[in-house]
Amino acid sequence: MLTKGIRKEIDNFFALKSSKGAYAISSLGRSFPAWVITTDDEYGVCIDYEGENINESFSKVSIRNSELLINGKDKHKALLLTCTDFSYRKEFSFICEEFVFPGERGENRAELLSHPLNWWRRWKELMGNTQKNKMVYDVVGELSALLKLLSSKDDPYWSATGLSTHDIETSTASYEVKSSIVKDRSVIHVNSQFQLQSGRPLYLIFTRLEESLSGDSIDDLMGEIKKYDLNNISAYEEYLSQKGFKPGNHSRKIKYSILERRKILVNSEFPKITEDMFKEEKYPSHITHIEYDVDLDGLDYENWK
Repeated sequence: MLTKGIRKEIDNFFALKSSKGAYAISSLGRSFPAWVITTDDEYGVCIDYEGENINESFSKVSIRNSELLINGKDKHKALLLTCTDFSYRKEFSFICEEFVFPGERGENRAELLSHPLNWWRRWKELMGNTQKNKMVYDVVGELSALLKLLSSKDDPYWSATGLSTHDIETSTASYEVKSSIVKDRSVIHVNSQFQLQSGRPLYLIFTRLEESLSGDSIDDLMGEIKKYDLNNISAYEEYLSQKGFKPGNHSRKIKYSILERRKILVNSEFPKITEDMFKEEKYPSHITHIEYDVDLDGLDYENWK
């Protein structure tokens, strides 16, 4: 079976956030049909399904059966794998590819349709471990930056809890926090063309951490933040719960030490992709999303540790 291009198709459809509906994955052919689905609230993939009811969720990912309209007219009984957090589009596409890939002779599809809950349990464990291992130090980095701004009486708000473009907002500036546990590189990933843009002063906080018993955990930092910002603590806790870090979760106790923290002004000298780099000073038509990496070594910064 020709499988090359499945994930590329999925990635391309996920990138078209403005195009809602169901789109057939053409590289799978007609023998094992599957569709990419996008709505205002979620995105994912689905396959034809006639089995028993299933409705399971974990963090921002869910698997369920439902009836869908394909091409606006054909009603299908379908098994859906969806996610509600568009920031994990690239990572989620790998899981979606595994979900729709039928196997060389259709054996994968047959197993999934016969035992969807078994498939879900296996991938739930992997998704949970991958997400939490990736996210704990990210959250520690953001919370530690929030705490530093709180202790400086800058009246910050952890705006990652809402729909803000940047992680932390104060009355005078915006802060984008990037964290890394890699010791020999200072490279950040920019998730969109808007992440390093702001109509007011914008600072990049680059935090390098390592897991350490002498460091701070999510619980440690939340305890300190509560002393400064009691009014917003419930909103912060709700956000952590949505990300899989409910009170009592073991991941909230993993400690990280800050090895270095750089504060960099994102000004005209900072390397970034902007509209004025393109013809007529606007992004090319049909380009809806831009991601890229930036090497921070050699850039001026303030030691913010």
